[in-house]
Amino acid sequence: MKLYIFSPQMVRLGTIETSTSIQWIRNFSSYGEFETHFPLTQSNVNLLKLENLLWLKGKKECGVIEYVTIDFEKSKREITVKGRFAESYYARRLIKGTFNFNGKVEDAMRQLVTLADIPNVELGVLNGFSEKIQFQATYKNTLTYLSKLSQSSNIGFRLRPDFDRKKWIFETYKGIDRSINQFKNKRVVFSQKNGDISKATYTLNSQNYSNVCYVGGQGEGVNRQIEISGDNSLTGLARREVFINGSDIEKDKLTDTDYKNSLIERGNTTLSSNVLVESLEKEDRINGTYNYLEDYDLGDIVTNKLENWNIISSDRVVSVTEIYEHGRMKAVPTFGTPLPSTIDWSDNL
Repeated sequence: MKLYIFSPQMVRLGTIETSTSIQWIRNFSSYGEFETHFPLTQSNVNLLKLENLLWLKGKKECGVIEYVTIDFEKSKREITVKGRFAESYYARRLIKGTFNFNGKVEDAMRQLVTLADIPNVELGVLNGFSEKIQFQATYKNTLTYLSKLSQSSNIGFRLRPDFDRKKWIFETYKGIDRSINQFKNKRVVFSQKNGDISKATYTLNSQNYSNVCYVGGQGEGVNRQIEISGDNSLTGLARREVFINGSDIEKDKLTDTDYKNSLIERGNTTLSSNVLVESLEKEDRINGTYNYLEDYDLGDIVTNKLENWNIISSDRVVSVTEIYEHGRMKAVPTFGTPLPSTIDWSDNL
C-alpha cells in the first residue's frame, strides 16, 4: 500500500511504498485515527515529521501525524507513526463568545466550521438535511459540538482533502439505507446462516437509557420552571427519568411559549442520545457475500441476522477499522452505537 506524505500546507513531499502494518480507523461522528509501522530509513525519518499529512490514495480522509517513535535495535528497526484525521483540527478551536442556534443541524455544523476559521477549509455541498436542534454554547470546544450534533442527528461529517487545489472540503453525509426495511437500494444482510458472521461481538446496554426528561429552566427552588419531555404517561419500572439543566437558555429573548418549547426541545435532544445501546462488531470476510467499499460503506444502514441467537437488527455502520498487512486489507466494521453516552447540551461554564 503506497502512502503519500504532504506538508501541513498540502504540498506533496514524497511517497512511502513499504510498510509493515497500517490501521486506518474511520468514524462516522468524530475524527478517525491511524497507526502505521515503517522500516527505519533516513528517507522515512525525513518525511514522517509531526504535523505532516499522511494519505492513502483514494481515501476521503487524511491523517495528521501527531506521534512518532523510532525503535533502533538489532532485531527491530522501525518507525511507528500515529495520529488523527484532519477533522481533529477542530479540537484546536473554541466557540468564541456565546453561540445561540435554533434551526437545522447541518446549518449549525457549517456555521461552527466557518467560525473556527481553519486555514484552507471551504464548505462542501449543502445537502438540505431536515433534522433540527436548539442549543447554546459559550467557549466550548468546536469538535466536541460537531460530534454532539452528529450523534444527535445521525449526520456524519469529514474534512476531505483536495490536494490539487490545496483545500479541505467540509462535507456532511448520511450514508445509504441498505437494510431489509427498505426497497429502494440494494440490500445488505449479513447472516450467520450464510457464513457472513463467523466472528462477532454483540452488545446491549441500557444503563444510560431514559424516556422521560425533566428540564430545569430559569428560577430558583419552587419558582424554577420545569418542563417535561418524552412519554410522561409511562409508569412503574418502564419509566426511566433523567434531569437536565436548561437554565442557560435565555428567557428574556423569547416569548413564554417559545421558552417552554425550547426547554422541551432540550429534553427531546437529551432523550435522543439516552437510547438503548445496541452494537455489533464483526470481522469482514474477504470475498464474502458482501464486501466493504463495494456493497456498503461507513454511514450506511445494513441488517445483521444472528440466527443462532434469534437476533435481527438494522444498524448504521458507525466505525470501520481497516487493517493492511501482508499485502491484504481486512475490515472490522462496528454497527449501531459503539459506546453508551449521554450528550450534555447545557452551557454552564
